[in-house]
Amino acid sequence: MPDEYTLAPLLDGATFASDGNLLWRIDATARNVTLLRDFEPADGSSGLNGQVVFGHELLFFARTALNGEQLFATDGTSAGTRLVGAAALAGAFGEWVWGTPPFGTAGAHVFFNAGGRFWATDGTDRGTRSLGGRGLASGIPIAAIDDRLIVSGSPPSFGDCDFVNTEPWITDGTPAHTRQILDLNPFYGPGGSSQCDGVPLPSYPGPGVSLGGAVLFAADDLIHGRELFVTDGTAAGTQLVADINPGTMPNEVTEDQKPALIGVGSNPTDFVRFGSGAFFVADDGTTGRQLWFSNGKRRGTYRVVDQGAAPYDSAPHDLAIFQGALYFIAAHNDGEALFRSDATSDGTVLVDDLVLGGEPSFAHALTVTDGSLFFVAFNETTGSELWVSRGTPGSTHLVVDLRPGLLGSAPQNLTAVRGVLVFAAADGLSGLEPWRSDGTAAGTFRLGDIAAGSASSSPGPFSVLGDHVLFGADDGIHGRELWALPVADVLGEHP
Repeated sequence: MPDEYTLAPLLDGATFASDGNLLWRIDATARNVTLLRDFEPADGSSGLNGQVVFGHELLFFARTALNGEQLFATDGTSAGTRLVGAAALAGAFGEWVWGTPPFGTAGAHVFFNAGGRFWATDGTDRGTRSLGGRGLASGIPIAAIDDRLIVSGSPPSFGDCDFVNTEPWITDGTPAHTRQILDLNPFYGPGGSSQCDGVPLPSYPGPGVSLGGAVLFAADDLIHGRELFVTDGTAAGTQLVADINPGTMPNEVTEDQKPALIGVGSNPTDFVRFGSGAFFVADDGTTGRQLWFSNGKRRGTYRVVDQGAAPYDSAPHDLAIFQGALYFIAAHNDGEALFRSDATSDGTVLVDDLVLGGEPSFAHALTVTDGSLFFVAFNETTGSELWVSRGTPGSTHLVVDLRPGLLGSAPQNLTAVRGVLVFAAADGLSGLEPWRSDGTAAGTFRLGDIAAGSASSSPGPFSVLGDHVLFGADDGIHGRELWALPVADVLGEHP
């Protein structure tokens, strides 16, 4: 923070004296970037471990000096930042753990893990409750069916065993309607110690995608290996969609080695909803990892295209729906390229080979705004920099070389904000700080120097809430805390 700084008004117009929990402005670039609240005084960091927009608030985990990690909600103002479920969650979080499983949403609830239990909240103290009464100790959200959530759920661990029996569960946010759908992997196996012999093997469901009244997901039933399944939330309505990779291998998993052969599995990943079905990536054992499509039925499940000469795969990744089609990154020649698909072989085409200065590129982080598709590409000419496309070869290009040289500006946490992009980048002068771009060099500029000089505030992830962008950042004084940036500043012209 600069030696001279001004106390900014809170977002609701109120102004307070300085006490360490205020909204501050940093005027390094005349942008109104403000510290929303310091959850842990002095040099401590609250961390902001996980966040999700829910209704008109942002829910997030933050660490406080006195009470450890807690669940908070904010409406984008300091006065409107509050604890959620303080009494119910007391002592539930325990030690600070990075990499908290993601929030899930379904109906009127947000779901999360805390203290070895799975929880649901409607954003109120009264509506925050543990769902562990029926044996669900922890869970990872997969996808929603209407107002219910399909969960990769686990019971309490088996003592010192190496695994727990993770299977598909369904919940509506109440303990009474939280249940395991079925035991998709019915086999038993050794768990790494004598007391673990004979424990149930997990199917590890997920990832997946909602198809409306059903969820398409990956799971391992051992018979077919990790394959494509569908569920409507009932045992009878949960079934294998397709054995994409029919290969088998000797069983060295179950304690009695029965069955003698188990499935290799195609390992479906990268699910993206498209029309009445979903794109995903899988390996059929012959063509490698390629682009697939399924409508949840065997006849509607097929490989879209084989983009690599067998047995080499194209390894599609960063699937994103843009302008009514799928765009994705996949291997091409000596690097990677941008492709488009309408779920047919003929309709899967190269958009741009991403070659710059005669050098191939390697891309990731496809992010859709209203009219543009942003992504990050590494090229030995520029290093890692921001690119943009409007879906055609002529519109696909490097936006600006923010940091000339092989290192590049390393853009990250790309987030769409009402037609423009907010991201973090390091231009070599100010460290890793918040930037915006409209896809042009002139419209790409830094939004604030939160950690003054060459230090990095490492902002992100960014969440849009009403008229503000909320994110975590470290100004070098308060530690990593919650910050707010007016959307008007993001959309405005360069100062």
